[in-house]
Amino acid sequence: RAHMSDLVKKLVAGETWGAQPQQSEDPDDEDEDEQQILGSSGELFLYIKRSLLQCSAVETGETMANLSKAFDETLVKYAEALHKYVAELARRGKPLTSKEEQSIAVVLNTCEYCSDTSEQLEGSVRKSLDESYQATVSYAGVREQYDDALNTSMSALVASLLNKMDTALAPLQRTRWAELESVGDQSGYVDGVHAVLKEAVPSLRKILSTGYFSVLCDKCATGFFQRYQSTILKLKRVSDSGVQQLLLDTHAVKTVLMGFPTIGMTKVEMETAKKPASFLKLVTSESGKLEALLKVLLSPPEQVEHNYSALIKGGSKEQLQRILEMKGLRTAAPQVFDVTEATRAAGQAWGQNVRERLAGMDQANLKSNFESMTQSFSGKVVGQ
Repeated sequence: RAHMSDLVKKLVAGETWGAQPQQSEDPDDEDEDEQQILGSSGELFLYIKRSLLQCSAVETGETMANLSKAFDETLVKYAEALHKYVAELARRGKPLTSKEEQSIAVVLNTCEYCSDTSEQLEGSVRKSLDESYQATVSYAGVREQYDDALNTSMSALVASLLNKMDTALAPLQRTRWAELESVGDQSGYVDGVHAVLKEAVPSLRKILSTGYFSVLCDKCATGFFQRYQSTILKLKRVSDSGVQQLLLDTHAVKTVLMGFPTIGMTKVEMETAKKPASFLKLVTSESGKLEALLKVLLSPPEQVEHNYSALIKGGSKEQLQRILEMKGLRTAAPQVFDVTEATRAAGQAWGQNVRERLAGMDQANLKSNFESMTQSFSGKVVGQ
């Protein structure tokens, strides 16, 4: 056991934290989409496999059972080393570099590989043992350790991308939205968000498996719109033109996020790539929540409270109060959340109509038609 513990320390100390293709045991397997893992993980399992074969050739009783426990302890130590590497990068308090993000993605792959391989190892060890010892073999705890390290890796990747997108949103907070008198092209922060994704996503897509890349897309999209909405709700005052500009920006951001899965692909790759329908639905849903809030913010003063109740599902008095403050209005009336289904349906129908019209416009048409759409809402009493 001491030798195996020293082996883990040696492998981790010599690890470059870069990717190595997972080697298939089938010589006829020419799969080009080999999982990229840490070289140390392959070396560790190769050593374990050789030890298993050597021991089982001469002993299948107590000595083999003890070796199985040594495998368990060794794999746990390796999982702890992977977790430590990612955790130390994540808590440094400064943005991760692209190379560090890629290393974490490789660690995530390695955790998946180790979890799957440890399950196969468990079966092989049991077959090598006398029947009386087989029930003592379980690597469930090992797999839990790797699953934990995998989740930490995913969280670190999501946090890194969201923090960089937060930085891209900084100009939004500095803009004097209360003084904006007309709607222009999309704001510069939209391009900033796009630049963050364009730099980070292509390399992560190449490293991660399709399943975990989809998880990354979903978590980043959900987290971004939550932060985007929070940033907007922290603005002190916003003019009607400012709200219209934010609505236009939100539509542009939605377009950027919808391109998350395929950003940076070549034209040839785009021809065969498909964006998951579930992801597009998620982005539409998350952006729709923000669009609804902005439409409420665009309402005439006397209609804000009714429109909030009609358009916002699961709203709160605190959020409504923030919207009123952004318009320079007083405290909301207590009865604001007492709204009929007809009122809610009318507001939602108008919102759906705007979304459909926005979806069919390019940037030029969007800008030229935006005022007519928003004015049709600002002059309407919801439910009447």
